[in-house]
Amino acid sequence: MLAKTNRIHETKEYNLVFSRSRKINSASFIFYCHYINLQQKLISVSPPQFGFVASKKVAKACKRNLLKRRLRAIAQIELPLLKPDFQAVVVIKNTALNVTYPQLQEEFKKTCQQLNLYAK
Repeated sequence: MLAKTNRIHETKEYNLVFSRSRKINSASFIFYCHYINLQQKLISVSPPQFGFVASKKVAKACKRNLLKRRLRAIAQIELPLLKPDFQAVVVIKNTALNVTYPQLQEEFKKTCQQLNLYAK
C-alpha cells in the first residue's frame, strides 16, 4: 500500500493533474503526469503522488480493484527510484484485463522512462 503522502486524495487534485499534465497513452492505461511548481509551494521537496482510476466501463468492481491494487504495488516498488515533485494519475483501460503482472510492470516502467521520472 502506498503511504498517505504518496497518494492523491481530493477531487481538485485529480482535476489539476488532468488539466495541467503531460499525457502518455499506453496499451493498458493512460498516464497523466503533472510536475509541481516549486515557486507555488512552501515545502522545497514533496514526494511523488499517485492516483489510480478505473471507470465502470472497465469491468465489475472486483476486477477494477485488482487492477488498481496491481498498479499501486508497482508504483510502490518503483517509488524509491523516482524523482520527487510530481503528481501522476493512471487511468486504467479495458485492455489491462488481459495483461499479466510482469507485462503491466514493464509498461509502467517504460511510461515512467518516457516521462523522465526516474532519478539519475
